[in-house]
Amino acid sequence: MITIDMKIKLEKNEYQIIERIGGGGYGVVWKVRRLSDNTPAALKTVQTHRDKIPYSAGQKKYVREKLDKEIQFFQRLQQLPPEKRRHFVPMIDWGEHDENPVLVMMLCENDLRSIYARRVDEGFLPDGQVFLKWICQIAEALSVVHSLDPGREYALRDLTFGNILIKNNNLYLADFGAVREIIQDKTISSIFTPGWSAPECLLHNAYVSHKITTKIPVTPAVDIYCMGLIIHALVTGVETRAQIETDINKIEASTVGGLTPKEKENLKSDFFRLFMPPLQPDQTILQGEDNIPADIQLLADSMCRLTEDMLSPVPAARPKASEVFDRVKLLKAGFDVHLQHRPKPEETKPLPPKKEKPKEPEKKKEPEKKKEPEKPVIPKKPFPIKKFVIAVLCVLLLSAVGFALTSEPVQTYFTSIKQVRIEKERERLAEQERLKKEEEERQKRLAKQQEANQKYAYIVQLANSGDWQAAAKEISDNKAVLANLEQEKSSHMEMLKAFFVHIENGEKEKQKPETEKTLEAAVSFYNKALGLAYDLPNEIRLSSRILETKKQITARIDDLKREEQERLAKIERQKREEAERKEKERLAKLEKERQKQEEAEKKEKARLEREQREREEALRKQQEAKKPKETRDGNFIAYDNGTVLDTSTNLMWAARDNGKYVTWSQANSYCKNYQGGGYTDWRMPTIDELEGLYKKGIRDEQKIIYIYWGVWSSNTSGSSASYFRFRTGHRIEQPQSNSNLSRALPVRVFSK
Repeated sequence: MITIDMKIKLEKNEYQIIERIGGGGYGVVWKVRRLSDNTPAALKTVQTHRDKIPYSAGQKKYVREKLDKEIQFFQRLQQLPPEKRRHFVPMIDWGEHDENPVLVMMLCENDLRSIYARRVDEGFLPDGQVFLKWICQIAEALSVVHSLDPGREYALRDLTFGNILIKNNNLYLADFGAVREIIQDKTISSIFTPGWSAPECLLHNAYVSHKITTKIPVTPAVDIYCMGLIIHALVTGVETRAQIETDINKIEASTVGGLTPKEKENLKSDFFRLFMPPLQPDQTILQGEDNIPADIQLLADSMCRLTEDMLSPVPAARPKASEVFDRVKLLKAGFDVHLQHRPKPEETKPLPPKKEKPKEPEKKKEPEKKKEPEKPVIPKKPFPIKKFVIAVLCVLLLSAVGFALTSEPVQTYFTSIKQVRIEKERERLAEQERLKKEEEERQKRLAKQQEANQKYAYIVQLANSGDWQAAAKEISDNKAVLANLEQEKSSHMEMLKAFFVHIENGEKEKQKPETEKTLEAAVSFYNKALGLAYDLPNEIRLSSRILETKKQITARIDDLKREEQERLAKIERQKREEAERKEKERLAKLEKERQKQEEAEKKEKARLEREQREREEALRKQQEAKKPKETRDGNFIAYDNGTVLDTSTNLMWAARDNGKYVTWSQANSYCKNYQGGGYTDWRMPTIDELEGLYKKGIRDEQKIIYIYWGVWSSNTSGSSASYFRFRTGHRIEQPQSNSNLSRALPVRVFSK
């Protein structure tokens, strides 16, 4: 546990605890003093309890992992060039205390919470120039986080006022415990500050609690939305409606986030106030946009649109951090030019007291002079009004053009373009200078490496010739040159040095068994396969023991050669076996693909047969559906197509709803319709058929035996008669309309 005045030793320095200055869900921040130079700093360690209740083992493990990840992120930032990490709080030191990770950072004066509190309580607005600089610094830092590693995306996920620190009127990002790489499934955890986060976070919680069914992805756009909330709060001093209404049950998921029309109007008005010059004691606020300079209107409109884009409910519609930086940087350049040409407020001076005029003495009346005779009046020419008006209009036009060209908006526009071009030219020249320096350094490295390679070849030549003393001296005298060798050659040179040392020791000790080290060095050196096989120099042949050692070395070298041949043969055999295995795998793969293709062909054939059966079945059902359905009524069969079959006579005729017969005129019409439609087997009945039919009775009533039989004028095969007469050739009796005698039927005779 950390207490005041405690001293903590870390990786680089020792620190003394002064006081606690902050804390959060997983970390505690202390103000400390570096004992080496009394420099103040901020020390961050893990939170071990809350409300005097100690954390559980799982909670302690969680907070340790969070701070460890933050330290790793700081270490990753330290690998970046200085110009890319200038707006992150620098990490000074790190280490462990009581098995807990500890992080030491630069101590800052304040954070943006104090600026927001003054905006809410006092109506304070920061200087417009400083405000634009702050926005550029935040956007620049976010762009570095979002593109930290190529091919990966990172998001802070918890960008709030408390995580943006202020020192010397500059902003620094801090607290990277929530930084996370956006993985493939693009989901987020619930690490965010309620009310100060993107709509995706709110909708994600709703998805987790099963209030909505759509899984919400996360992108670096969550940080852009949080930055937009910070801009809105610093300018207006109030929260947005979306920050207040966070209950997903009361609002639609599609309307989460963004600004209302009233909020947009208030934001634009507050931007006007931010960029307008301060009022003097004798000045009043002029209402309306007509009283605001055009360049200030353009600046306020641009910042308002940028903030609206950043607070878009749709993540894809929000600009990237680099785009925010470029847009605000351009606006800041224009505003800087505006400030250079803005007239300075004149100091109010008290009005001087009115001076009373001295009374003039009364003049004495002079005697009246005699009137002189009037001179003759010379007539004047008429004034040229047309020419005067034209001249005045020309002067006004030239003045307007000159005023427009010298006005602040135009000058600001051209100056901004010029500044951007100058900045781009500077960047281009700096890039050329950097590339030139890199090329010079590369050439120097190549020259040094070439010199080292030449010296290396000379030393190897000396060693091969047996002049090991000269070779050792060259190595000792050329350490700086040999430091530029490639890694493989440098390792080779280190072994040469060791080899020469062993030989020298063996020569000095003479009778002592130090030559065993020489043997080990020579064998080890050759075993590294560096391309040199040494024979012991003549200078160390001092005894039979040494001569025996030389024989052992020679025998060992022969063994090594044989082992090398066996190793190469084994490698060749392994390559051959590997090739055979790959060929078998290839053939097995081809066989598997062939079987798979045959299986697919079988499935396709079965599918085609199944589809053919289905088509035949559908056709059969369709044909069955076309067959007329029948309803039986005694010896009569009524079909649904309006026809009736008399099974006793095998005659078929068209039926009506009121009976199984129709009048003669209707029968004639039916007959023609059926024949015209292709039903050639329909015809009018013959006399015998009609007689039998009437005797039978259509409705199975009393048979008719009366003498008046209906006769068709056509023969049996014609059956297209349009009228009929009675057998006597004239009408004896007018039949009733409902009489069976006056009925006629188109019939179709079925073969029995």
